[in-house]
Amino acid sequence: SPDADEICDEVDNDCNGDVDDDPVDAELYYQDLDGDGYGDTSTGGLSCDEPIGATDLDGDCDDDDLSINPGSAEYCDGVDNDCDDEIDEADALDATSWFTDSDGDGYGSVDSEQVSCDEPSGAVPDTGDCDDEDADIYPGALEICDSIDNDCDGEVDGESAAGFSLWYADDDGDGYGADDSELGSCEAPSGYVESG
Repeated sequence: SPDADEICDEVDNDCNGDVDDDPVDAELYYQDLDGDGYGDTSTGGLSCDEPIGATDLDGDCDDDDLSINPGSAEYCDGVDNDCDDEIDEADALDATSWFTDSDGDGYGSVDSEQVSCDEPSGAVPDTGDCDDEDADIYPGALEICDSIDNDCDGEVDGESAAGFSLWYADDDGDGYGADDSELGSCEAPSGYVESG
């Protein structure tokens, strides 16, 4: 009847002489020039059937580039790859972990991690600094006998420390110790001497 709603059924429901014109159940489709499954929002139009070269997904911010659409991953390349109106954000697949280097020794603390495409001010890509307030303490620093883990390897004054020596137990007090009583330490333990 003339009062009926036109619907997508290939019938002239409203008796106006046209079939499926301005149907109430038509779907919105968008032109998809690059074939990535997403269309340019500004090209939307209603249709009963999906037109050739169209899609029901919109939001493509560059419909000439197959790799740019809302379903794409973000990369650090100066382009809005995922069409979220942000460029090179922290969730980019190739974003780098940066660590604040408070003491300027080239290493940051693992607790200060920031993920970014660009190097933040005062940050470095290397971590592992176990004391980011002392520029003499960092991974690879010279370990010395000072009761501090200078090289951040988790060991204080180990065998590689400058000043580390072998000592021998001198039970009779003659200044020479027994070879089979060898003990490594930065300082002579009580009752030990440097000569075996």
